[in-house]
Amino acid sequence: PFVHLRVASGYSLQYGASHPSALVEAAAGHDMDTLALTDRDGLYGAVRFAKACLRAGIAPVVGAALAVANGPRRPERGTTRAVVLAESRAGWGSLCRLVSATHARGDRGSPVTTRALVGEHRDEAVVVLGPDSDLGVALARRDERAAEGVLGDWLEVVEPHQLVVGVTNHHLGGRAGHGRGGEGTAHLAGRMLAFADAHGLTGVLTNAVRMARKSDAPIADVLDAARRLVPLDVRNVDRRNAEGYLKSGKEMLATAEEVARLAGRRDATRLIGDTRHLALRCRLDPVADIGLGEIHLPEFPGGLAELRARCESGLAARYAAPAASVVDRLDEELAVIGQMGFAAYFLTVAQVVDSVKEMGIRVAARGSGAGSL
Repeated sequence: PFVHLRVASGYSLQYGASHPSALVEAAAGHDMDTLALTDRDGLYGAVRFAKACLRAGIAPVVGAALAVANGPRRPERGTTRAVVLAESRAGWGSLCRLVSATHARGDRGSPVTTRALVGEHRDEAVVVLGPDSDLGVALARRDERAAEGVLGDWLEVVEPHQLVVGVTNHHLGGRAGHGRGGEGTAHLAGRMLAFADAHGLTGVLTNAVRMARKSDAPIADVLDAARRLVPLDVRNVDRRNAEGYLKSGKEMLATAEEVARLAGRRDATRLIGDTRHLALRCRLDPVADIGLGEIHLPEFPGGLAELRARCESGLAARYAAPAASVVDRLDEELAVIGQMGFAAYFLTVAQVVDSVKEMGIRVAARGSGAGSL
């Protein structure tokens, strides 16, 4: 079965039109066994997506479509996007750290990563360059030299097997050659696939999905207007048709055949096969890889021993000579915390409170933990 490798949900704020569960339901309706979620700028919907996949018996692929700052040597100004997919549990960890680092370096609400940052967190991850990437923009301008320069820049930070070209055909009219206006055209998709072939890269087919059904297109228009803060009017509609929905495998095969022909291939067999192969390579287990049901806490050296040391120090400061009943109560509380595996939680809260106090900000801890010794 065909696998959609670039899918945005409603957790792509003011962009995706469908809840992750609706996308999974649509994929199940097409008898698909694998589905990706690649929300913009974060992993906000990943857990709900993984839970929906688990219920539906569909294997999840998880990634993020990150804005990438282009270097001064490139003609593509501003930011473009790159999709980063996790290949395994370790890759999921790399992706989480990459998203965190991206938000830490950018302005609030406008996270932008860099190629170098992607390279620092590339372990067991795959980078997919689509039509809205720096590579796609260069090829839309028919600037082969710039495209080769972009490719070289990416290969400085990731291995060749970690770099994939993602082509999208929304059956738009026109030819590549007019900047980002080429996005979604069959001609740009064919040009990108031919470029991948010429440079020994894997090419995969994506549909840049942002809605579960074609009838959801008006919702996408409302989201675009809200994101851009412009009136809802035909002049301000970003999409040029309603092809960005979760299509069936049969529909995607017809799309693939057109792209393969324009790329100079005999048929779409390899394009469809490479797309599925990448999906199988990046399949995650919701429990074993993503960690559904696990407790996720920061790691602290010392763990429970560190917590006990801090508590005993606090006892001396508060009670001077604590009574046996106080010591017994502390031992009982620490035993419960150790049994539950929550020592890191208390140390995390303590670190946050200490950091806030260092900033000169008033802070008050609340909850059952604050009522304990």
